[in-house]
Amino acid sequence: MAHIFISYSHKDKGYVHKLQEALRREGFEVWIDDRIDYGTEWPKVIQKHLDECDAFIVVVSENAFESKWVQNEVARADRKKKPIFPLLLHGEPWLSFEATQYIDVSGGNLPPERLYSRLEKVTIRRQIIVPPPKPTSPSVGGSGLWAVVMTKDNAGQSHFSDKAFPSEKIDQHWNENKEITSVTYAPNFWTVVMSTQTGYTIQSWYLNPTFPEKEIEAGWNAGKSITSAAYGDGSWCIVMSMTDNLSSQGYLLTSSFPTKYIKEEWDKGKRITVLAYGAGQWLVVMTNDKNMNMQSYRSQNDFPKDHIKEDWDKGYNISSLAYGNGLWVVVMSQETTSREQSWKTLETFPGDYIKSMYDDAYIISVLTNSFQTK
Repeated sequence: MAHIFISYSHKDKGYVHKLQEALRREGFEVWIDDRIDYGTEWPKVIQKHLDECDAFIVVVSENAFESKWVQNEVARADRKKKPIFPLLLHGEPWLSFEATQYIDVSGGNLPPERLYSRLEKVTIRRQIIVPPPKPTSPSVGGSGLWAVVMTKDNAGQSHFSDKAFPSEKIDQHWNENKEITSVTYAPNFWTVVMSTQTGYTIQSWYLNPTFPEKEIEAGWNAGKSITSAAYGDGSWCIVMSMTDNLSSQGYLLTSSFPTKYIKEEWDKGKRITVLAYGAGQWLVVMTNDKNMNMQSYRSQNDFPKDHIKEDWDKGYNISSLAYGNGLWVVVMSQETTSREQSWKTLETFPGDYIKSMYDDAYIISVLTNSFQTK
């Protein structure tokens, strides 16, 4: 397979995921080492993809300079005579690249067109055909839609939006005994949903340009579980909570939707409890959940309304919903207590619909959108 190999420090992965997405938009196949659970076979996988690549990009930084993995990959790429394209993210150019034309991407800038022109001389660049817009009525397919799932429940609930992450409002609602049940981002504003009667206590949230692996590990060690996640404005937001309903949690962050991982975790009795997409990657959190029995999911380009209806008829409820990389993914679960649900998709924020459903004793159980953010 003709592809570009990107060598980088995992401390710079926030930028690298943006770079990966940009290269794919330009028609290139890209491979990066984005696996979370390193196994004994993983070095062989890295070596195989490096040896088979048409082009080698190295993200030059102080972090990468200190990485033995990056230095070994650069040395092997040079020995294999791979075309090497250094991108200077921060720090000084390395001695090994003094005679090489590097591209300055300091400040997290994406590379200019001249990199793509140089790359297409050594690897395949697919032609990206953008069809002309078709006049359509509002539908439930494609990008640029809000999707909200409302569930019959007598809990109290509030939702609020802000351009900056609304930390002060979260504190105010925590003081009112409400906990975060949903976080989402659309271009230019965050929306947070907070509810009573969640079964959550002692919550914390993390907002980080890179995925907060260490914070999650610390949260797990403190007895917390990931209960919500979103990506927006260049940062991951992870919410962790104390709860008796969740245990033995794990996650995978990967550029392609992890069908195999989900099946393996299902076989262990775990269920998808959090689903999100950002920076070119799917986040799937799998957990032992006392409230969930059987589970299914569907991924497709259009909003999966037919699948939702089919599974509603079987006694399943919508438990997760996300959009990424051109796909809607809906997760349906058989819960210990089945409750009446309703969903709606709109091109604008569904504030009026939410208010009308609040009046009928429904609360937001899922709030997401298909506006892609960088």
